[in-house]
Amino acid sequence: REAAVATVTGRWSAIVGDVAASHCEPEGFDSGALLIRADSSAWATQLTLLTPQILASIAEVAGDGVVDRLIVRGPAARKARRGWRVQ
Repeated sequence: REAAVATVTGRWSAIVGDVAASHCEPEGFDSGALLIRADSSAWATQLTLLTPQILASIAEVAGDGVVDRLIVRGPAARKARRGWRVQ
């Protein structure tokens, strides 16, 4: 299973396409779920809508049952600054 997951990360561009791959990357894997981090909330939405196609592509590349669901996240939130906020 670990080799199959490595195949998914190594062939990410082939799985999602070059354009989508330039806006997202696999970030982790746990119990059949692949975590994908997108660089914007718009791309996170797009990838969520494409989940069935992405899962089908993963099954073609790495085999059935390697990844059974995707967790798509947008960009990491910025940390709040300390101190007074000027308006």
